[in-house]
Amino acid sequence: MSMDIRFHSEDEWFISPVIDLSVFLDKCLSMEAEFSEVAMSSSSQFDTLGENEEELATNEIAQRLAELTNCTTDLAKAIITNDLSLDNLRGNDGRTEYDDDATTFEEGNSLEKVPEECQLVTIQTAKKRQQQTTNYNRKSFFLQDGKYYRYDYGISLKRNFLNSILADTEKDFIITCSMPLPNNKVIGSEDPTRPRALRPAVKMVIRGSTTLLDFRRRLICPCDMHVDLEKGKWLEPPDINNKAHLLLYPSSFIFIHDTFYIDPDDKETIDISEPIRAFMAKDKASFGETKVQTIDGICFKDLKLRLGQPYVMVHSGECEHLMIFHDLRMLSAFDEQDITRYPLVAFEKGGDLICIGCKKYPAAMAVESCDLLPQSPGFLCKTCFKEFLFDSNGDPITEFVANHYYPSNKLII
Repeated sequence: MSMDIRFHSEDEWFISPVIDLSVFLDKCLSMEAEFSEVAMSSSSQFDTLGENEEELATNEIAQRLAELTNCTTDLAKAIITNDLSLDNLRGNDGRTEYDDDATTFEEGNSLEKVPEECQLVTIQTAKKRQQQTTNYNRKSFFLQDGKYYRYDYGISLKRNFLNSILADTEKDFIITCSMPLPNNKVIGSEDPTRPRALRPAVKMVIRGSTTLLDFRRRLICPCDMHVDLEKGKWLEPPDINNKAHLLLYPSSFIFIHDTFYIDPDDKETIDISEPIRAFMAKDKASFGETKVQTIDGICFKDLKLRLGQPYVMVHSGECEHLMIFHDLRMLSAFDEQDITRYPLVAFEKGGDLICIGCKKYPAAMAVESCDLLPQSPGFLCKTCFKEFLFDSNGDPITEFVANHYYPSNKLII
């Protein structure tokens, strides 16, 4: 339960019921085996049966298909005899042997042949829609709002659509995890930046056999690489090997459904979920029971979760990353089969900040409380930072606070 009451999960249309991923996998494999049995029996029976026996076999298979899919027997029989017939499965571009002059669907439904004086509402609506769909700007907006916008199917996901659908595949599922950019404020429903702020910065495709520890190790946030610079030592190289936040604050946890998955037992880490669990225990009516478990040996197929509901990863003190799981399905022959390559990056947001001085190079320093800059923080490249805020001897010419800037959209390695 945990956060379900706070989120009103049962009332939200975009949040699924609680899914036990191991049960989901077992059910899918069981159904896959039953469908394979139906298909194999169909093939073997039709090879040897006569006409009357073939009809009886069709009825029997239709009855079994109706039971599996919870549809009517007539519909199941129509699917087997029509939709799954070899003539339909071969594909012939929509043409038949009696219609050699048949055109494509687009050609047959073109509005160019419709007279201009035609005032039918359906025709006018179709023309308006055609104008909208051929507007490339409008098309771009639709694509950007889509779930699969800029998915990298070629390099990262390595989906091979040339593989046979009958090729051997691992008995596993895949699930997608979207992670929005972190925010340092509460985003209200009336906030004008809400749509942009909630867009995913990273989308990752994960196998059921992927361990939660492998997933956590793949996520490297800019906060992990941050080094607090001492005053007056702005131009010195940062001591990443000793003072990076990843080394100073190595503890973290991932909270999914009702369980805090904490770091393995280690002298350098502590359980930072303890004060949060203590707070939640004071109001069990709102949060319910929570559990704590080390992340060692936990795979995604061992989890229980809701699709569409936000969960969280906390690290580096108080840096939080929302995680939303969606697109749960079985692994297919077209997907990457090598488990060592998961999690795969399906999408990563671009858009690094550019130096406000030269407006040419990527920003490397974030400068605050400086009366020489038009904004705070001001983002400068290394060259502009040195030439604009320091004299020829390397001494600062004004008061300011500076830190190294790392792009906030870079979350993975």
